[in-house]
Amino acid sequence: MNAQENSVKKRYLLFQNMAKKAGKKILDLIYPPICVHCNAPVVSSDSLCAKCWSELRPISDPICPVLGLPFGVSLGANALSAQAIANPPEFDRARSAFIYGDVTHSIISKFKYGDKPELAKFCALTMGSALAQMFEDNPILLPVPLHKKRQRQRRYNQATELAKELGKIKDLQVVLDLVERVRETKQQVGLSAKQREKNVAGAFEVKSDLIAIKQSQRIVIVDDVMTTGATLNSLTKTLKKAGYKKIDVISFARVVKDGEYPI
Repeated sequence: MNAQENSVKKRYLLFQNMAKKAGKKILDLIYPPICVHCNAPVVSSDSLCAKCWSELRPISDPICPVLGLPFGVSLGANALSAQAIANPPEFDRARSAFIYGDVTHSIISKFKYGDKPELAKFCALTMGSALAQMFEDNPILLPVPLHKKRQRQRRYNQATELAKELGKIKDLQVVLDLVERVRETKQQVGLSAKQREKNVAGAFEVKSDLIAIKQSQRIVIVDDVMTTGATLNSLTKTLKKAGYKKIDVISFARVVKDGEYPI
């Protein structure tokens, strides 16, 4: 590309960026941005109002180093939660940005079932900031796959939308077709921990023609909400059988109250 062509391209990209910003301002005038939870007016789109922000419960130290569950008080650097001791997970670490509650329930419900894939941006921005440690050493991002039938019904996979946005924010590779959900499972809503584990057993399969993806590279599985971890354990087992060893999981929110499996 010569200097003249390069100059033309730069002007075109500048004009394109200005047009996008102008278009967004016009849309904001016609459809003022609202809080993604309560619909109160906010300054910018894909955000929460001050009241809803205050109701979010971020997960921060002290936490279980394996499951990422919050502790009420510090139990020491290597102290594990009772859940991690009683039922060690297949994956190495789990981290979530927020405790599952009223605000996160509303956001996830709209994102997952309300045909609002644009909420992926908000969720990914908060995850990218809160879970920065999980993106060190350039891992591969792998969204939890949906069965083809369910994805056709929903139109999109919320985990895929999350992973794509995180990939943009953190400049990381997102792999969408390494694993396939080969068995259609029941909805997890209302199932106990044991029922969830049985429901997703053997549900995933690594595509043999894609195993060439670096098995030494760490994989970070991306999901919207973590409940019992049954789906994530099943997916991790499948990956380990295919030779992948370093596997972490992240989610926007997680349930921390025993017996409460709302999603």
